[in-house]
Amino acid sequence: MQREIKISFKAILAGCAADVFSTAVLFSVLSYYVMVQKGFKDSSSPEILGLQISNAIHDSPVLFGIQTAIGLGCSILGGYVAGRVAKQDEVENAIAASLIFVAFGIYAIIAGSTDAIALNVFSTLITPFFYRLGAQVRIRQVAKRSR
Repeated sequence: MQREIKISFKAILAGCAADVFSTAVLFSVLSYYVMVQKGFKDSSSPEILGLQISNAIHDSPVLFGIQTAIGLGCSILGGYVAGRVAKQDEVENAIAASLIFVAFGIYAIIAGSTDAIALNVFSTLITPFFYRLGAQVRIRQVAKRSR
């Protein structure tokens, strides 16, 4: 007999919110660092400034690596938070939360995002794995406490 999986809408929203908020904060810090280091003027239009920062990050392997690590780390955090809020079926809730970002990734690919298509496809495909990793961290944390 199969057991019923309990998906928590609250856990999904909490995981997504943790991912979005932490990503926004850390990307803002990285963008500000790039802006200062490269001497970009904040008096430029936001579109031009954003393009300059994006180009500078993509032109530097180190900055691009940092940007990628931030994105993946925030996905792990999102999975952890989803699992923690759900309190059961942590992995399933984390994967459900990741599917929202997978949907956004698919939309960006179909809509023809200005980023490299291979990078978009790759990041869209690996998102659930990093959310699962976050849920696994939560499961191990709970297991250690119950010993």
